[in-house]
Amino acid sequence: SSTKEKILIASLLSLQVAYIVQNQMSFGATTITSLSFLGLGIIGGIAGRLEEVSVQKKGAVWSVSGVFIVFSVLSVGLLIPAFIADVSFRTGRVYEESKYPDMASQYYKKAIFWCPFEESYYHPLVKMNLLGGGAKNDEAIRLIRQALKYAEPSASLWHSLGTGYYLKGGEDAAKLAVWAYKKAIEMDPLYGPSYHYIGVILKDEGKLDQASNYLESAVNFRPDNPEYLETLGYLYMDRGKEKSAKACWERMIKIPEEYAGTNVDLKDVRVRLSLIYYHLKMWDDCIIQCQEVLK
Repeated sequence: SSTKEKILIASLLSLQVAYIVQNQMSFGATTITSLSFLGLGIIGGIAGRLEEVSVQKKGAVWSVSGVFIVFSVLSVGLLIPAFIADVSFRTGRVYEESKYPDMASQYYKKAIFWCPFEESYYHPLVKMNLLGGGAKNDEAIRLIRQALKYAEPSASLWHSLGTGYYLKGGEDAAKLAVWAYKKAIEMDPLYGPSYHYIGVILKDEGKLDQASNYLESAVNFRPDNPEYLETLGYLYMDRGKEKSAKACWERMIKIPEEYAGTNVDLKDVRVRLSLIYYHLKMWDDCIIQCQEVLK
């Protein structure tokens, strides 16, 4: 009997370890397994204790231990949705990396359904819908509002909401976008992207002094961000500050191209910079930039 019990326990432990490994040590799998071990330990302790106590005390032992058993079962039950959400999210990641966005979207939605309180589950799905336009943009805004309602708010969520409003367009698009970006800054006063986007909106509206304050703040927080430097350079040119624009763009072109990103028009910056060098009679620098443009 003792040998059979040992074999059974060893088999259960092996299954639990295999379960954790199969699910890549995820939070849900690890927690459920830990509580299962706890439950097995409690049941084993109860069985051993019942052999030592009198019949009159068996009822009391079961009453006390029953509370722990119910607690373990309920804990595991409550963690099952978190486990399903965790597995669904990781499966969505696999499909997204394999270039199957529709399948990835389905699994991301499943993760949010089972655990709407986890902020990280929203981000990839929001990103996939945000630039889709039309109904997809509306879906992104709906998801962000849901995340702000159920999950812990963050600067990145508010920033995404602002971008959603801006891309959606309409009469109040810029106003709503600025409102959401300012909410992001309230959450994180050093959140550069929101300063940058507010600056871009104000620049487009012709409010150059206000735009300058936001864009300069963005560059101060992220002095190595080529997109911020590019935009600030354009603003300085609009304000007639040629030398300030030159300083921004000179810093920008020193950043390796692989870090510049797709939002930066490096060729246009080099053309404008060559014109500044020409006006300042910096012939050698002008020629260098022209050669870079023609490559």
